[in-house]
Formats: sequence, C-alpha cells, structure tokens
Amino acid sequence: SFGLSKNLPEPIPMSRGQMSGNKADQVFENQIEEGFFGEGAGMNAMTVLKQKQKDAIDENIGKFQDELAGGNPMIGRNDMGEDVQTALDIKRTAEYDKADKLYKEARALDPVLVNADDVTRIHTKMLDNYTAQFGKINSPKTFEHIEEFGKAKTIREIFEIRQRLTTLSNKGEDSERGASGSMVAVIDSELDDLANTILKQGWKDKMIPDNVAKWFDAISSYKAYAQKWNDGILDVITKKKPNGEFETSAESVANKIFTLSAVSWAGKNNFHRSLETLKKSLDPSEWNKIQQEAFIRLMDMGRRGENFSGKTFSKNFEMLKEKAPKSMDILFGKEFLNKVTQFSKIAEKVTNTAKNTSRSASSLLNMLWMGLGGQKLTMMTLGLNTQYKNIASIRGSNRINYDKQMFDPKGVKEPSSGVGLTTGFGTTREDEGDPFMDRPRL
Repeated sequence: SFGLSKNLPEPIPMSRGQMSGNKADQVFENQIEEGFFGEGAGMNAMTVLKQKQKDAIDENIGKFQDELAGGNPMIGRNDMGEDVQTALDIKRTAEYDKADKLYKEARALDPVLVNADDVTRIHTKMLDNYTAQFGKINSPKTFEHIEEFGKAKTIREIFEIRQRLTTLSNKGEDSERGASGSMVAVIDSELDDLANTILKQGWKDKMIPDNVAKWFDAISSYKAYAQKWNDGILDVITKKKPNGEFETSAESVANKIFTLSAVSWAGKNNFHRSLETLKKSLDPSEWNKIQQEAFIRLMDMGRRGENFSGKTFSKNFEMLKEKAPKSMDILFGKEFLNKVTQFSKIAEKVTNTAKNTSRSASSLLNMLWMGLGGQKLTMMTLGLNTQYKNIASIRGSNRINYDKQMFDPKGVKEPSSGVGLTTGFGTTREDEGDPFMDRPRL
C-alpha cells in the first residue's frame, strides 16, 4: 500500500521510498514508473500515484488559500487591484476633504500674521532648491510664485501661494510641474515649525485666539495627510493624472505592491513597511485580498508549467522566512506559515526523488548495493550484470510482482505516517528465493 501524509488539508499519498528517503528504493520506484521492468501493474500504480500526488498538491494549495480567506470570497490572480485601489482612493479623498475643510474655515477668519524672519527662512530654502534643481528659463511661472512668497505677511497669503503652486504642479508643463511640486514640498516641510512659532508668540498660558487655533489645526491635519498619502505605496496606488485617471492601472496594482516574483521580496527595501501601511489603511476584507494575492505569488515559486516542484518551492520559501521574516509574518502570521512549512517539506519529498539517470541496469544495482550498506561499486562484473538482466527478463512486461514493502514502512502494514490507500503488490511463489525480491529490507 501507499502511505498518506498527515496534518495537511488534503493528505498526499507517498511511496515507501518517499516516506523513508532511501535513495535505493527511490531509484527502484523510478525504474518501475519508467517501465524498466515492463509495462504492468507496477508501472500503472506508479503512474496513478504521481497523478494523485499532483492532484493532492493542487488541492492543498486551494484549501490553504480558502483557509487564508477566512470566510471572505476567494480571488484569482490580480483580481484585487481594482477593489484595493478604489477603497484607498475613497479614504484618500475623505482625508483630503477633511484637511481642506479646515483650511477653508481658517481662511474665513481674521488674518494671522507671520514673523518676517520665518518667511525669509522658508523663501531662502525655496530659492536654494529651485536654483539647484531647476531654472528660471524652464519654469518661469514657478519662479513668479516663489517671489510672491517672499512678500507674504499672513498664513492665508502663504496658503494661497501654495494652492497656486499645487495647481501648477498638477496641470502645468512638465518643467513647471516638477519645479512647482518641489516648492510645495519645501513649504509643507516647514508648516509645522511655522505653526509652532505662531503658537509660542505671546500666547503662552493664555487663551489662543480662534483664528490662530484654526490655522494650527489646519496645518497639523494637512501634515498628517501629506505624510500618509503624498509618498510611498499609498501614493503609488492612488495618485492620479491631471485628467483624473489613476497613474497605476488596476491590473498593475498587485505588481506595484509585490513585484512580479515573490522571490524578490527578500531584497525589496522597506517591503514590510509598505505592507504595514496597507494593513493599517484598509478594512480587513480588503487587506485579505492582498494576503490572498501574496499567497498566489508565493505558490508561484514552485510552479513549473502545470507541475509543482516541491524542492524549488521549499528552497525559496525557507529563504523568504530567513531574509524577509517581518514581511512574511505580516502577510500570513506564524501559525499559517507553520502549516505551509509542513506542506513544503512533504511536497519536496514527493517531487524530488532519486532517479537512475544513466538508465542502466548496473547503475540501479549500484544504488541498491549502496542501500544495502555496501561500498560503491567501481566495476560491475559481467556475471552480476547478466544475472540482473535475466531477473528482469523473467518477469516480462506483464508478470512482474512488486514488493509490497516498496510502498510501506518496514514491517508495518498500516504506515505510521498515514493510512493505507490501496492494496499492495505482493510476491508470488515464483519469487521465493529470488535474489532480488528477497533482498534485505532497508
């Protein structure tokens, strides 16, 4: 009988050689599968076993994704892009509207004067940045707004200039867009210091006037918005063109988050920070779609066309756990990772077994001899080789009876690692005393 792996969503059938790891058994089983002894029940059994293993691996992958979904709908490859992008865009718009509302309320109140030294300091930084990266010839409109900033006397004037720069960065010519956007960034980086300076000027231990408090709230709110949405993975996913379309298509969202191959996660800088940001910014149901997409790409590491290489998957999976532990934990959690680890080890066992690459009888005998504990044969005598061929010839394509212990652990009818799947192939009376079938069990 074959054995079944335990503790997986879908048990995977295994041969004796796969369960024991004995290379001699694995080579022998490979010879049966390839019809070395002829096309009979044993060859058919190994063919059926391979197909059942392939089906069980696919079943496990599907059931693992279902478990990860946790009651949410299961998704296909790249299906999460539109939903995640839309959900984040709604949140970004809502947070921008909140910050903008505070600015509108502040602008409606009495003007709040700013210290001339603060204006000069910010103006100087803007000029330095502009001169180093751009130029008056290529972006004259941006330069005009910089000069206007140097004359500002109130916070309201500063934000009116900032608004004009923002509009230019979104709708201006390419050279103007880059220069004006850079100036907005300089202003934003100084807003918090400017607000704190205003609060400290004569208002210590006193009631802060409403117009000053409103501007402070507006500045703080916009700073929080800008830090969250104007950079990093959230900006990549939700940033829009002047015509209102997303710069990143819904189909490309998953690639922007994960890159094309999960193997690259190990070297992806700040990948875990991007995942943390997405997890905090999305509702659980939307975040789960990202988890499922990650799992699909994780399993791709073992895909070879229609087949699955447990060896390749296990190698890459262990590498990711070692080099990207934070990212893996954020995406899947330790308990789920432990289950996938067990799956990877079983998948490696059933898809990576020893084979008789020389396709010769002497090579197989050598492997069997080593399995019996003998030294590696440096020379195969003609007599031994002839005897082996005679044994194979006697069986013929339809008369071979395969050793039932080939598929069972030694001396155990019901494998300790699982339960029986089918009845085994035993020896007949003609096999009694056969030097091959009666070889010592490993």
